[in-house]
Amino acid sequence: MRFVKAGSRVQTDEASNFKLLTEKYGYDHESVDHSEEYVRGDVHTNSIESFWSQVKLRINGTYV
Repeated sequence: MRFVKAGSRVQTDEASNFKLLTEKYGYDHESVDHSEEYVRGDVHTNSIESFWSQVKLRINGTYV
């Protein structure tokens, strides 16, 4: 994958398409099943969700 440095640790939700990150690309991948938990130790998706929230606000012209 051209935008993720080899050997990176990737944290995602439980979507099945992310399994390829380990199986095909060899990344250190951990996921959180949001139907059961939102955080497990230091594994979470809050950072990327916050990023996209800010992007959407800026697109709509609202700055927080």
